[in-house]
Amino acid sequence: MRIFFRSITHLLHPITLSNQVINEVRGLGLLGAISLRSTINAPLAPIVVQEALKRGLLCRAVLYDGQDTLAFAPPFIITKEQVEQIIAILHEALLVVGKSL
Repeated sequence: MRIFFRSITHLLHPITLSNQVINEVRGLGLLGAISLRSTINAPLAPIVVQEALKRGLLCRAVLYDGQDTLAFAPPFIITKEQVEQIIAILHEALLVVGKSL
């Protein structure tokens, strides 16, 4: 087995630079979470989940104790191209939601 990156957070970092709704990216290995910053009086994570699902990506919204977080856990047997596709879909879904605010 070949490990091609240490953490998905390294791959998510570039999308944080171009997206104002992202507050923080964290993760361990392939497990990842993106904390969102809402400018409206409602959580954004469920909206991002719907946009990602339209594009074929299943992720989940985690809402508790004031948190507005997008969480994802892809299979551990995954190709680099598939991880890049996940990142691209997340980026697009976040941009769409950010523009709608």
